[in-house]
Amino acid sequence: YSRRIFVRAGLSQRQDEWKLGLEAALAHFGGRPEMVVVDNAKALITHHNPRTGELVINRVFAAFARHWGFTVKACWPHRPQTKGKDERGVGYVKRSGIAGHCFDTWGQMESHLEWWNREIADLRIHGTTGERPLERFQRAEASALMALNGKPSYLAEQEFSRRVAKDCCVQVEGNWYSVPAALVRQNVTVQIR
Repeated sequence: YSRRIFVRAGLSQRQDEWKLGLEAALAHFGGRPEMVVVDNAKALITHHNPRTGELVINRVFAAFARHWGFTVKACWPHRPQTKGKDERGVGYVKRSGIAGHCFDTWGQMESHLEWWNREIADLRIHGTTGERPLERFQRAEASALMALNGKPSYLAEQEFSRRVAKDCCVQVEGNWYSVPAALVRQNVTVQIR
């Protein structure tokens, strides 16, 4: 409605990049919506058949959505018009936010995009609405978001299933951790906090 956007560049299309971006967006907007519409990226959606209504959300991404309290809806595959104004926003970011700029580091690009989002995208007079997106958001959308209530990042609390190796160890994020010998060759749940 407000046409207010949030821009974050990612290094990949891995699930953690999506989760980092979504958490940053929730912080940027100061709340969470009831529903998040996502593309059919393999990291998020395992299977989607819009004709039958069958939608299988990636198990870990579904846990992420439950953590934040929103439902997930996937747009129709190969139908960009089902994503609302997203596709036009991508073109706007490319033309106005990135084109003509050179960055020596990833951090420089991130800083530039934060500045551009805050000083240009939020404050421009939007061609369709005739209003500044930030003002329209504050007037009519911000109050519709549910409070974050200081909830910690989902990424600070992760859960994995790992099989215990013969040497009584499990591997988590490239590190090996020892577990009791009685658990050898069994699957265990690992929590990262």
